[in-house]
Amino acid sequence: MARESLRPTVFEELSHNGVDWCRYCGTTEGINWRPGPWGKRTLCNKHGCDYKGYGFASKMPRLNLKNFVDEALDERIRPVLQTFCQMCQLDTSELDNVLVHCDGCHRAYHQCCHPEGICDSEASLSGSSRWYCEPSCRDNARKRRIVVELPKCRLPYILPMELH
Repeated sequence: MARESLRPTVFEELSHNGVDWCRYCGTTEGINWRPGPWGKRTLCNKHGCDYKGYGFASKMPRLNLKNFVDEALDERIRPVLQTFCQMCQLDTSELDNVLVHCDGCHRAYHQCCHPEGICDSEASLSGSSRWYCEPSCRDNARKRRIVVELPKCRLPYILPMELH
């Protein structure tokens, strides 16, 4: 169970407006867009190279997105990373610790994992307000621009180096 975002999500709005965004990390910043399991121009350069195994460091794919091969492009309403908590990397929720998706960036947090905590009223979508994990996320949504700075920790679906 996760708190559902108001629809359309910021990423659905980006798609509707013809803005490319990475279906893995959510960035809109990029010059080269790569094919992914959702079709052409669905992964940023970095994650497209990880998915196909391009680059000097590795000739083998590092990003395993085989779970998404049968998913239609319009079914992907948020980046893959936003289905996992930014802090603990888990994709599950409890009734008293709901996974809450930010409505202006690629991050999601469990209520207890967010540095400031997320109160129950923000975690439930009883109202019609959007939730932003940081003040800059409100500007991201307004500008239709998502800049992603990924943590240096292991990310979901990235294969460990010893499996290459």
